[in-house]
Amino acid sequence: PAPPTPVATAPAPPEPSWVPAGFTEWPGQDVAFRWSKSEYRPGCRDDTLCLPVEVIARAGCDSLYVAASMLDAAGRNIGFTNDTTSGIGPGETAVLAMNASEGATHSMRITEINCR
Repeated sequence: PAPPTPVATAPAPPEPSWVPAGFTEWPGQDVAFRWSKSEYRPGCRDDTLCLPVEVIARAGCDSLYVAASMLDAAGRNIGFTNDTTSGIGPGETAVLAMNASEGATHSMRITEINCR
């Protein structure tokens, strides 16, 4: 008998990303984030610089922690800020307030996201 003839198969198409447009995936946590451009600023204090961050959890989080470094105009780390929330459902977006306690804060950089 003749050996079987190999059949060419097309490679499987890549899975589409679950990360919505405009969001950046955070490694190892199944979450993605973006700095909010909305005027909606829950948890922001009026007397400080506050940058709301939106975090979407692919499978949900019982608790969510986000930390950010505060940077001065020269890009130097001058402190940190953080916020928490809980009970985020699958695919749900949480808005957390990154309030700056340092008056010299010019910008922020997300340093940690922990979804449990």
